[in-house]
Amino acid sequence: MIKKRKRLHKTLWLSVILLVLVLFGVYAFSFYETTHLNGRLNYTTNGQNLVADLKLNAENSVETPIGTQLSIDMGSRHSFLSENTLDYLQQVGYPVKVTPTFVFTTDPSGRFRFYTRKVNMPVRLPNPLMPDSAITLQDCELLLTPNTNILGMDFLRSFAIEYIHDTHTMRLYLKAPEGYDKVSDIKTQESFLDDVMGTSRRVYIPLTVNDTKPQNYYFDTGAPMAAYELVQPAANVEHATSQLYTDPERGFSIQPDCRVMIGNRMHFGRVAYVDTLHTDKYSINPMTLFSEDFIMDLPNGELRFAKCHHTTHDKQ
Repeated sequence: MIKKRKRLHKTLWLSVILLVLVLFGVYAFSFYETTHLNGRLNYTTNGQNLVADLKLNAENSVETPIGTQLSIDMGSRHSFLSENTLDYLQQVGYPVKVTPTFVFTTDPSGRFRFYTRKVNMPVRLPNPLMPDSAITLQDCELLLTPNTNILGMDFLRSFAIEYIHDTHTMRLYLKAPEGYDKVSDIKTQESFLDDVMGTSRRVYIPLTVNDTKPQNYYFDTGAPMAAYELVQPAANVEHATSQLYTDPERGFSIQPDCRVMIGNRMHFGRVAYVDTLHTDKYSINPMTLFSEDFIMDLPNGELRFAKCHHTTHDKQ
C-alpha cells in the first residue's frame, strides 16, 4: 500500500511538472510572438526621408492604393486586419499569407484576448514623391480580427510622425525634419515588464490639466477618440474649472476651454469625463487637441511644435 502511494505521488508530481512545462512553453511562445510582431518590417525608399504622406478622413483612416482603409491608431499596441478585408484581398489576388500564431494581447478596444492567426502581407502606402505610385512595406504582420483594419504602434513606433493640421495629413519620416521646436518629452513603454503586463508600445505625455498635479496622458488616435481631445475619469468632473455641457450622443459631461500645460506652453482644450470609451483613464488625441502642426518623434521620445506658429495660447 505504501509503495502504491509513493508511485501515485510520484506520478502526480510528474504530471504537475509536465503541465507547468507545457504552460510555460505556451506562454514563452506567445510572449515571443507578441514582442516580435512587425519586428522584420522592411521597406525601400530610394534614399528619401519621407516614407508616406497619409491623407486622413474624419475617423483617422487612410485609403490605401489597393482599395482598403486602414485606421491609424496610436492607441492600439498591434496592427489588425479584418476577415472581410482578407477575403477581398484574396479574391483580387493580393499577396497575403495566413499563418498560425498564438498571441495573448489587447484587442482594438483594449480588452485582452488570444489570437491564433496572423496575416503576412506587404502594405502599400501612397508615395509622397510620386502620386501615381506606392511605397511598399514588406513583411507586415497583422493579427486577424473580425471587423477592424488598423496600423498600430508595432508599425508606427519606427517613425517620426508629422501632423499637418490644416489638411489633416500624417507624414511618416525615418528622421524628423527641421523646422520644429521641442515642447515636451514623450515616453514609450518598451521594457520587459511592460511586455509581460501587456502595456508595451504605449506612448504617454505629461500634462497638467485644470491646474491639478501632472498626469501622464495616453496617446490614442483610434476611432473612439476621433471626436475628443482629452479624456479623464468621470469622477474627476469635480475638478472642472468652467461650466460643463453634456455630450448629445453619449450623455457624459464635457468641459470646454480647460487649461492644458504642455511643457512651458499653455493650450485650451475640451475634457470629456467618461469611463466608457475604449481608451485609458487619461487619454489625449493630439490631432484634435493641438491647433498647430507638430511632430511626434517616437524613436527619440520628443513632441515638437512648428517654429513658425505663434499661438495666443502659448505661455508668455
